[in-house]
Amino acid sequence: MEYAIFLVIKGRTHQLQKKLIRDVGPRFEENYMIHNPLPLHITLKYPFKTNKGKSLEKSVKEFAKTQKQTKIKAVGFGSFHKHVIFTKLEFSKQALLVRKKLLNQTKELGIKPDKLDFPFKPHMTVAYGNTKESFSQMWEYVQTLKKPHFNIMFDNISIMRNLNKKWQIYRAFKIK
Repeated sequence: MEYAIFLVIKGRTHQLQKKLIRDVGPRFEENYMIHNPLPLHITLKYPFKTNKGKSLEKSVKEFAKTQKQTKIKAVGFGSFHKHVIFTKLEFSKQALLVRKKLLNQTKELGIKPDKLDFPFKPHMTVAYGNTKESFSQMWEYVQTLKKPHFNIMFDNISIMRNLNKKWQIYRAFKIK
């Protein structure tokens, strides 16, 4: 089974990010984020395959109980490879430490790091550009928007599971 570990976005941050997603891509007829919705998230551990789902669940549940909530800042816009536009995030030292410990916890289960796990580039995806032209148009447009500056609470660790090519929340654990 294929899994990933996310921080699922809720509340005001969810509303702000959803508004961006509904505005940017569709404005330029790039509707991937609309037609292929995932729960809004920040990826903590990129997808991996394991047959140890129950062990993973137990491990992450116990791990989450030992952590404290911390803040993550949204600090503007960024892009990957002239294809993806995202809200750029800045993890506090505490948030980075939580992620590092989480990855170590998964290593103990025999789950190897993915090449995308490092270097860590925390972000929330806004839009995908399928052509250089649409990406350029979207990028120019987001440069005219007020840059996102808000805090996100690192208040959960959620295991996602890929079922029939659709990612769904498998288990979510609250951080106190």
